[in-house]
Amino acid sequence: GTGFDANVADQTGLSAGTYDLTVTDDNGCEATTSITINEPTAISIEETAVSDISCNGLTDGSIDISVTGGTAATDYTYSWTTADGSGLAADTQDQTGLGAGTYDLTVTDDNGCEATNSTVITEPDAITIVSDTAINATSESATDGSIEVEATGGTGVLTYTLTPGDISNETGIFNNLAHNDYTVSVTDENSCGPVTTDLTVSFPDAIESISLSKNIKLYPNPTSSKLTLEINIDRSDSYTIEIISLSGQQLYKENTQSDRSFTKELDLSGYAKGIYFIKVSTDHNHYQERIILQ
Repeated sequence: GTGFDANVADQTGLSAGTYDLTVTDDNGCEATTSITINEPTAISIEETAVSDISCNGLTDGSIDISVTGGTAATDYTYSWTTADGSGLAADTQDQTGLGAGTYDLTVTDDNGCEATNSTVITEPDAITIVSDTAINATSESATDGSIEVEATGGTGVLTYTLTPGDISNETGIFNNLAHNDYTVSVTDENSCGPVTTDLTVSFPDAIESISLSKNIKLYPNPTSSKLTLEINIDRSDSYTIEIISLSGQQLYKENTQSDRSFTKELDLSGYAKGIYFIKVSTDHNHYQERIILQ
């Protein structure tokens, strides 16, 4: 032990340990004794279970703790605080209904001895739709439209569900669609959400499509690399030519002015094999055709 004064009868300020005492009188007679000063074990706080927030913005976090050590005739005293969380029952051992944040705990025993602990409750990012694209069907009766939706946030893998049709996948890409109004709902592995977006798969106006399609030649289709676009029309016009992937990404765009007719060779050799769309638009009408690159 430590803290004793060897020549004093009574001792204070001692640490835990064994202390031996010898008392001697004037005649040199002696008596001895040994005294042991004990101490309690240190207070220990263990997090037995911590549950983070299941969905962004909810308050379903929880903290369960176990306390040992110290001196507790009945129970310990608990004092919880937080600067950025919510839902605390400040004097309760275990906590439920917590929001995201940092929670600090002080445990005090019957002797006023203390131990502290800090626990962080996290929450996932909110599910956010970052892009949504609809590719129109090529005609009123066609079922070659498509929708692509991309979302971030949430927990784990996101699930995209298309209605009508009740089609679900983990890519957010839906093909072979007829013209219609659609809703895509996004949820995560904790069933958070849904976050939704509304899109419309349309089709070219019949009169406009016929007007351009009668004057447009596109060959060869299917193609392995190059595609020739011929436009013959009885007036000068400005054109926008676009190549669009099946997922709705614009891969190529060109604006051009033509006097009655022109021929354009498009090199697709840098694209992966698959299905694409070419779209030709003027101020008056537009034309869309599926391209097969093989």
